Amino acid sequence: MNKKVIYGLVALLLLLILGTFVYVYMQTRKPSVVREIQEPIFQEYTDAQLEDIISKESFAQANFGGKAFVSFKRIGEELQNLDHIIYMWVLAEEYYKENGILKEGSGTSLPIVLHISGSGTTKIVVPRDGSAYTNDIKRLFPENKVDHDSIFNTKVNSTIVKDLKARNTQKAQEYFK
Repeated sequence: MNKKVIYGLVALLLLLILGTFVYVYMQTRKPSVVREIQEPIFQEYTDAQLEDIISKESFAQANFGGKAFVSFKRIGEELQNLDHIIYMWVLAEEYYKENGILKEGSGTSLPIVLHISGSGTTKIVVPRDGSAYTNDIKRLFPENKVDHDSIFNTKVNSTIVKDLKARNTQKAQEYFK
């Protein structure tokens, strides 16, 4: 064979190997942290306190000039040293009034991990979108701590979201009286 052809095939093979390594690295890198904030530490966290922490995140903001409401269901939790880790399913929705009628704006429904450290720092981690989602779920939500049916079973998850939606709607109706 011609030396140029051999060098070309070797270069192509090296590019394929490098591309494979880059792809594997991108699939296994850590999920993104939304942001870290300072909050006072309490022994017990009320739903209102947790909703307040979550409502500060970008995924829980109103986009149509309305008011955002957040509801969640704890799907697991654990203590690691001094850190309290709460696994939850969150529904954040915007509501607004138009001509006296309550309407829904933007919204999102997703699983999150809320880390509350002993020093008072909170960190919310969300799974990445697309092909990384399933790997992130498996890594972020350990089966021995979280009911995976609440994430992967469509029927169970639909029931959770339906309940969260009813809670958000009730909050919005009370707010816009």
